Parts: sequence; structure tokens; C-alpha cells
Amino acid sequence: SASTISSQQELDSLREQCIEQLKTATKQYARKQNSWFKQKWRDPKSPLFASESPPRLFEIDITEHIGNPDKWKDTMEDVNSIIDHLESHSEIPENLLTKYRVPSQDKPKQEWQEYFCEECQQKLIGSLQWEQHCRSKRHKKRRQSNRKRKKRKLNEQTGS
Repeated sequence: SASTISSQQELDSLREQCIEQLKTATKQYARKQNSWFKQKWRDPKSPLFASESPPRLFEIDITEHIGNPDKWKDTMEDVNSIIDHLESHSEIPENLLTKYRVPSQDKPKQEWQEYFCEECQQKLIGSLQWEQHCRSKRHKKRRQSNRKRKKRKLNEQTGS
């Protein structure tokens, strides 16, 4: 009947909304966990960062694996390989170390150079602030809109 179909459509719609909210909440929780992890465990004085070999701390990011079982399988093979090497006290292959090892958080001294973003007309101090700004959505959008504006202006001048 028509009422059953509409209620089924409503249920399907509600299910999709719940799934999306669950995905969002899971991502937010994962971000919080990652922030906590960085604050509590990534201390350069931590024994997990001892200079001895093999390193004791690895980071496995599986967020890109959602819906991609092949990537998941490859990553789990890498993880199992790391565990096998740790258990057997053998050397971990360099490709796995560079891919998954958490680097020490000894922060290099930041040079306090002044930068100026022509796109955003903004003054920034220090390379870290400059790099963060260049990766920001706001900067990328402004750069894109400035390019479009210049292209439109060029087209008007050439009469195209």
C-alpha cells in the first residue's frame, strides 16, 4: 500500500541520516583521540622515543581505507610484518619504518622570518604559520578566486 511505501522511504531516509551522523561522530571522536595521543604520548622524553632500535611507536592511519578492502589488506600485512620483526628482534625493513614510524617530536627552532601572502594580503610570522596558512582552505579559495578574476580581466582586455 501507499502508506507502507512512504513509511519505508521515510525509514530508508532516516537510516541514511543516522549512518551519516554516525560517520561524522566517529571521525570527530577519532580526531579527539589523535589529539589526546599527540599531547600525552608523543612527548620526546617518553621511553617510546628512545633512540634505541627498533622504535617502539608506530602510527597506523586507516581512515583512507574505508570502503577499500585492498588497502586494508595491504596495511594489515604491513602491521603483521612489523609485529613479526619486533617479536623476533630482527630489523624492521626501512620502507615500513618510513611509512609507519612516529617521528620524535623534538621541534626544530623556528626561524622568526616574516612572510606576506599576496593572495590574502596577510602578514605571517614564522615558517610554521606560513605553511599552515598556505594549506588552509581560506587561502586556497582566495587563490582560486584571484586566478579566476585575473583570467576574466585578461579575457576582457583581449576582447575574447
